[in-house]
Amino acid sequence: MADAMKHGTNANAWVCGKSAMMRDRTRTQFREVSEISSRINGASTVMAKLQEAAYAPLTMVQLLVDIPTWFGAYEKALHEGHSDAEAVDLADWAVMNSQGSGRPGDLSAVERGNPWQKLFTVFYTFFNTALNLAVVSGKTQSTMKAAAQILTICILQPVLEYGIREAAAAFLGQEDDDDEDEFWVKHLKGAAIASLQFDAGMVWGVREFASAMSDYGYRGPTAMRKYTDSAKALKDAQGILFEDKEFTERALRDFISALGSWTGIPVSPINQAIKGYNLIEEGDSYFSLITGK
Repeated sequence: MADAMKHGTNANAWVCGKSAMMRDRTRTQFREVSEISSRINGASTVMAKLQEAAYAPLTMVQLLVDIPTWFGAYEKALHEGHSDAEAVDLADWAVMNSQGSGRPGDLSAVERGNPWQKLFTVFYTFFNTALNLAVVSGKTQSTMKAAAQILTICILQPVLEYGIREAAAAFLGQEDDDDEDEFWVKHLKGAAIASLQFDAGMVWGVREFASAMSDYGYRGPTAMRKYTDSAKALKDAQGILFEDKEFTERALRDFISALGSWTGIPVSPINQAIKGYNLIEEGDSYFSLITGK
């Protein structure tokens, strides 16, 4: 981390100058990004640009992890006496091994499988990497080291993520004013559910049940979102046109989601802003415009 910070805003450029793998990283971090990059390579249409931009926030945030990981592995390899070229290779391997890779040669068999297998492995690259790390640790390390590694991956990581998310919500004024007992009960349950969802998400076939534990309920495989979003929009339209139901905020967001699913336009920020605007009208924090909560 210190080495990455030493280079400041030039850290990414410096790493990309050393590593061909890292130069392509924003296009190969995940299978879905890699497939889209291959499909629209060289295209200059508005839709191609929108589809490419849709993943930009995700890939940029991932680089905040990839760059320090690469630097750490690179400096460690140099300290151990490896040549510069060997250090670059080892740093590339460290990033792919710990963060995953969407390049065809780096994907697991289930991610490269038939259409039915791919249907249930959308955005699975990172979770598959986490599962592989846990399994390899259990098979290759001593009992205590394996237990520590597995607990870190399966319990500590999702609990920390939950804690950071809730701390951010509290900082933005979006935390409920619970008493002390309710506070601990709420967050212990939340941390437990976060761990169960993460662990279920690592296993192909089982990961579909992870979304069933979320606030939104099970909405089918991500790859089927076009049809689930369209079904919700059609139900809303039926109610508005033939059953005298009101045109609500939820219906508007359903229509926008269906439009985004079919066109590839990133609409989540639009829906969050709509929901956040109404929350502000009800007296919530102005940060709701960004978070939608």
